[in-house]
Amino acid sequence: MAANKTQKSNENIDLIEVTPNALDNKIVKESNHIIMSQPDMTWEGRKMTDLAISVIDRKELETRQANGESVFPEGQLLKEDLYAYFGLDHKKSNSKYNDLRKKLNSATKNSGFIIGNGIGRVNVFQWITWGKRGDPYVYFAMTQPMTDYVLNLESNYTQYLAIDTKRLLGDSVFLYPWINRHYKEYEAYVGTGKRTAAQLEALRTPYVSRENLILMFNRQGQYKQFNDFEKRVLKPAIAQINEETYFKIDYTKQKSGRMIVGVRFTIDKREPVVLPADDLQGDYGRPMDVTSTSISEDFTTAIASPYTKLLVTFNLLLSEDLIDQDLMARMNRTVYEMYRKIEVIGGLAEVQTHIKYVADRQNADSNAKRNIQRYLQTAVESYWQRGVVQEKYHAAAPKDTPVEEIIKNEKTDVSDEQALTPYQKDWLFNALTATGQFSLIEIQQATDDAENFIIQEVFKGAVPGDGLKEDDVVKLADKYVEQVRQGDDLFSDLPFD
Repeated sequence: MAANKTQKSNENIDLIEVTPNALDNKIVKESNHIIMSQPDMTWEGRKMTDLAISVIDRKELETRQANGESVFPEGQLLKEDLYAYFGLDHKKSNSKYNDLRKKLNSATKNSGFIIGNGIGRVNVFQWITWGKRGDPYVYFAMTQPMTDYVLNLESNYTQYLAIDTKRLLGDSVFLYPWINRHYKEYEAYVGTGKRTAAQLEALRTPYVSRENLILMFNRQGQYKQFNDFEKRVLKPAIAQINEETYFKIDYTKQKSGRMIVGVRFTIDKREPVVLPADDLQGDYGRPMDVTSTSISEDFTTAIASPYTKLLVTFNLLLSEDLIDQDLMARMNRTVYEMYRKIEVIGGLAEVQTHIKYVADRQNADSNAKRNIQRYLQTAVESYWQRGVVQEKYHAAAPKDTPVEEIIKNEKTDVSDEQALTPYQKDWLFNALTATGQFSLIEIQQATDDAENFIIQEVFKGAVPGDGLKEDDVVKLADKYVEQVRQGDDLFSDLPFD
């Protein structure tokens, strides 16, 4: 299996794993179709699903898939990591060994997601192999249908660090991905002018009906009274997320008459602690707002980044740099942010070309030895401002064009196959979710129906001739929702099946 690759050819790169658990550096990246679906599993199954997703070798699997091979996600997890992530690390050896086996047996049996749009139930795992007592790994293989939700995710996905949920146990494991997905979308649009105040507020204060809230926790048929569900499931889950993550969640019950019909969450992040300027200076000497959580998150993201491996390979980062939490956190917020822009346009190879160029010049520049983070930041910002990568891959785009605009303006026309592009579908899904009009199951079907509606509007000439932009999709999504509320037959005159 590809997952058995435990040795790296460059010994310097082995220094990257410096955190207490190898999983702390991993990123859970999964389709929003999973997050917005109904879990049909225990919380152990949900957590094991996310941890498995975080360690699969995406690049190799996607390459094999592109070559026509039938693939399924597979990999291995250290037992010591699983002890920590399932809250068993404090137990004696025999006890935690047996307890973990029970939890993994629970995770394997009948774990699945019920996905809308006529897809139905998707099983998660083919098998999980424990191995012998002396084997440090647990091996797993997911089902082939899961590839659609963990590989080739160009859009419509959410990601977070595995360490964010390390101390979550029980029902909070179901709630966290849903909360994270809404708040990440809120953060992406706040201050951009691309969403109205009402749409932003809907993302930060998402509503979920009573029925769908119970489905979210896979608790259907267990509680006759909402107060019992609230006391035993909802409140403990929220309390644990508030205590163990950087989210601060509250909720209000929504009533129709005397009946509780749903819940509206309020999602915020903990307020940062502002340190005196004399104690902590940011880039170019400006004070920084930081929390220990945000520094830790930036640090773990940086350590797991392929950019770190490249910088180590070219001797721009040393082993002592990798254990400097503040330095690596600043690298992630500044240097790596620019690398990400370059990678979006030219791929990782273009980032490597730039880093090699900087490394070749480093010996002649004494500034690098004084402040490596600022040196690399100055180099990459200069490279970006010269417009080298923009001109190489997008000759029509001015060198000062923001990368978001370059992405946004790509493939914006409705295709001859009468379908939206992946970016347009992502905009549509987000816009419909923000309305709060559709349930977890309904949102997938609504997205398909709304896509047909938008294509119909394009044929009618409702969209300017310069292509279907994000603002157009949002406006047409709002129009679709309004007609759904009025009960109109939207597709009676569609010129195609």
